Amino acid sequence: MLTTPKLSPRPLALVVSGLLVLSSHLLSGAEPPKASLVGVDNFEDGGRIAEAQWTTVTDKVAGGNSTVEANVVPDGAQGSKHAYRIGGEVGNGFQYPFAGATVAHPAKDLHDFAGVTFHVRGDGKPYVLQVNVASVKDHNDFNAGFVAPKEWTQVRIEFKDLKQNPYWGERVPWTGADVQGLTFRSGNAGKFQIDIDDVAYFK
Repeated sequence: MLTTPKLSPRPLALVVSGLLVLSSHLLSGAEPPKASLVGVDNFEDGGRIAEAQWTTVTDKVAGGNSTVEANVVPDGAQGSKHAYRIGGEVGNGFQYPFAGATVAHPAKDLHDFAGVTFHVRGDGKPYVLQVNVASVKDHNDFNAGFVAPKEWTQVRIEFKDLKQNPYWGERVPWTGADVQGLTFRSGNAGKFQIDIDDVAYFK
């Protein structure tokens, strides 16, 4: 059961999971300076972008049978108190199965930003970060893959590495001017679990 408030689902936003080739973008070294970050959520009180709302998403909206739960849990990254745990099971009831969690926020002009950074801890499996933009009307969203190591690891994904599905849907140019949220999801059959923390856009 979700512990985060004001859920606002984005139906059918993920029907192309499973078609994308995943690649990890693990970052070593220091985080960008705070002045160059726009924080999305650090899962501590007051650490959320204005009006950001988390909810879970699965392929059940397309007739699938995947399941997911998401909760704020103790023991965050870099010694912080909390993180966001996303876990469940990706089923076999839909051609391109998926399960995960999404955060929606008012559209932001991030054309002068470079990408998304976050900390992740998980099961060693591949996952997908989806960046949701208003210009995509047919769910052919911008995606990039990452791996969730078993220990807290910072991941930084640059906007220039995001890809749309090349085989269907409308291809639109990336501008960064209408970013309205992020989705973290699994498209691999079986059980999964990741913790995320300190989600932000960076310059």
